[in-house]
Amino acid sequence: MTFTNILILVVVFSHLIIQLVLIFDLTMKRKETHLYENGKLPEPTTKVEGRFFETHMTEARSLNRLRKPMYSKLTNGKSEKVSRTFIRNQNLSIPIAKFMDRRALKFQKLGIPIIELDMASMHEIDNFSESFTSEVQSLQLYKPVSARRIRKNLKKGYLIGGFKEVSTRAQIEIQKISEFHTYHAMIRHMLESIVRMVNMADIYIDLAEQKGVKSPRRLSRQLLSLHINALPGCMKLDKLSAPIQASGIPIIHQDVPSISPYPANISHYLNDSCPK
Repeated sequence: MTFTNILILVVVFSHLIIQLVLIFDLTMKRKETHLYENGKLPEPTTKVEGRFFETHMTEARSLNRLRKPMYSKLTNGKSEKVSRTFIRNQNLSIPIAKFMDRRALKFQKLGIPIIELDMASMHEIDNFSESFTSEVQSLQLYKPVSARRIRKNLKKGYLIGGFKEVSTRAQIEIQKISEFHTYHAMIRHMLESIVRMVNMADIYIDLAEQKGVKSPRRLSRQLLSLHINALPGCMKLDKLSAPIQASGIPIIHQDVPSISPYPANISHYLNDSCPK
């Protein structure tokens, strides 16, 4: 098969994937959770066992669909591309989330809450706000971060010192962008997620050893890889968002939850495996 034929197949396959995503998107709109008018998700009425990653992504998509016209009205349509890109990325992530949830379920049934404790609740996000509460920095201060450099740094960290070294390096990367508080919201969110995930990874591994069951190290490593490889997309979303953020509108910032290095309810699940 010639290179030209291969290229044609790739283009056709890519077009088919896009069409399937659009069909999936239209179908799921009818099934989504009802939302409050203040731009917040309603509190969940039931706990979705074994679908924590999927639930996180579908709730994130629901929130951003609700807020899309709100931002569009504020920006005279300038935010539309940001919202569409954000929602499209979430659509593409949902099948992956479902697959990872299935991988995690066998560990969760053994009492190892991998993924369950890695996800921050979308219900902790504040009401929609039309403007930043902090001082807005000039757009001249915004410079895209190098997702490629961060990826390389974190991958090298894992090879040198495992999950612990990745946590240290990711926290340093967060510190580097903290000066530019108006910008880099999506990169910051992904790095915070990586810190939580790798901090918990060693705890899950220790817990499995205590229980005498198979280690979830490989699954934690795959989750880390997914997040690291998502960084370029985060950088592109931040770049699209920067002019809107410079105008004083906290798009992305208020649409993702803040993620602490460890979940607040960790002791409820892990007891003696908790960090001291």
